[in-house]
Amino acid sequence: MAGCEPSYVGRIERGRENTTIETLENLAHTLGIQLSDFFVAPEPGDRKPSPLRAGRKPRKAK
Repeated sequence: MAGCEPSYVGRIERGRENTTIETLENLAHTLGIQLSDFFVAPEPGDRKPSPLRAGRKPRKAK
């Protein structure tokens, strides 16, 4: 939905890929968050986010 491959997003998450602001904006829009949310450090003791479901999203029926 953000216009990039899930494997690319995974590499960004693991710090193995550099990305552009445009891609980050697309990801933020898709996730329904503000771009600045990517740059907020979690507070000590905050619960870690749940991992996303593995695999590709199902194709829409034609």
